[in-house]
Amino acid sequence: MGTTFDAERKAIRKAQKAMKELGSALREVSSLGDAIAERPFEALTSLATARSSCQALSGLGATMDAIEAKVAELTLSSEQNAEREKNRLMAELDEALRRDGYRLEGHVPKLKCGPLTLELVTGEQPEIRVHYGPAVALLATCKPVPSEVAAEVRAQMKLLEGEPLDDDVFLKEIRVAWRVAMARGGAEAGDTVPIVNVIAELAVGRQTRGWRNNPQKLSFQPYGRVQFAHDLARLGTRRVGHEELVLTVATRDQTKSEADHLWVSGTHYAYVSFKLA
Repeated sequence: MGTTFDAERKAIRKAQKAMKELGSALREVSSLGDAIAERPFEALTSLATARSSCQALSGLGATMDAIEAKVAELTLSSEQNAEREKNRLMAELDEALRRDGYRLEGHVPKLKCGPLTLELVTGEQPEIRVHYGPAVALLATCKPVPSEVAAEVRAQMKLLEGEPLDDDVFLKEIRVAWRVAMARGGAEAGDTVPIVNVIAELAVGRQTRGWRNNPQKLSFQPYGRVQFAHDLARLGTRRVGHEELVLTVATRDQTKSEADHLWVSGTHYAYVSFKLA
């Protein structure tokens, strides 16, 4: 079966012309109204055009049947081709990622790769979307080219895990940020603090002396939600000294707004506190 639809397109153009002529003829007949009996010659002319147009349209049903059958067959073959292309792409991508020590898990269109999710988006301009977690945050988009996707995964993983995490140092940073957030919010000692407030204080606490002396956007060292979530997931312990980091699980309503929670390794948290261990 061909894919050009030349004959069908020609039939449709002919039908479009006939439909236009039929519409004009029917409008002319309608305009005669009650005077049609007094103007038979004008009526016959318009009615003849209408009959001719109807005859021209009589084969449209067969044309539509032929189009429907061809479209159905082409749709099936295209779906099969798309599935083969997806399998080829994923196989090549899996091979490229394995060379870097990463593995793909799951099924198209969304596959896990460590803490990342790779989503294949099809359409006129297919792309791969790289998310943190199960589409918690969109990190990047790239063409569905295995080498480019693998390079993006390497880049994102380097950002997430480029530096080794010292549990003790990190927990002390969080504790300081928690205390500052408590003071800034007027909370009592030991209270829980919204986790997003702790992220903000932690980010400020990580700035250089130069930034503190002259705060500017250009010299600000970003430390955001995704990095904080990933660093929390990397912790081997939540104990520091005689205290323990406590993360309070968010309610369903709190998970509706990014400002009220943080996703960490499959759980949404809303508050931070430290308690005696």
